[in-house]
Amino acid sequence: MDKLIENPDLNKDEWYSKTKEHWENCESTIKGVLGGNDQVHLIDVKASSELIEGLIFSKKINTKRVLDVGAGIGRVTENVLVNYFEECDLVEQDEKYVEESRKLLGGNPRVKNIYRNSLQDFVFNNSYSVIWIQWILENLNDEDIKAFLFNCGNALEDKGLIVIKENIVLKGTKFWQEDYSKIRSESVFKKIFKDAGFKLFKHFKHPNWPKDLINVSIFILSK
Repeated sequence: MDKLIENPDLNKDEWYSKTKEHWENCESTIKGVLGGNDQVHLIDVKASSELIEGLIFSKKINTKRVLDVGAGIGRVTENVLVNYFEECDLVEQDEKYVEESRKLLGGNPRVKNIYRNSLQDFVFNNSYSVIWIQWILENLNDEDIKAFLFNCGNALEDKGLIVIKENIVLKGTKFWQEDYSKIRSESVFKKIFKDAGFKLFKHFKHPNWPKDLINVSIFILSK
């Protein structure tokens, strides 16, 4: 955890430019989008699948349409979301990741739209049963997260849910030195969610997560 640092004293444009540059230099593979930690891929897929199955079994969601936010190469859509949802959309900023996702998923009839956009500029054209946000909010400041979540809320179907997976520190915020991602505590996230107008339906630590990696929490939000 020695790569966690205090605020690097960058303005918003400098910070966003550094995170964008980092991902532009990562390879378009599972290892690349997972920051070199491809050993967590199957752990992540299993936990996500079990979460969705539980929500379906308890009739907390319908499975009409899902949006994969910060989708990278489409790893989560390919290995999880297409197994449960009738229609899947993806949004990703990095051009090479978008192109790779189109190669991987272009022939899947459940995949409808792959948008190349930053979250700050993304315009919702559809409504969604579930919006799935994973390891991307760490690249946004608090105000941009709130603005994006507000837009998500307007795009949620009645009784729709937002599922968020993010790295977590115990207190306050830290930055990850390699990619300048902002790692928040659960309490910081909870305030952001409340300020954005959401209720915390459920949250828990990621099951079976490796102890040598930064902790991950899963949040489920409702309007």
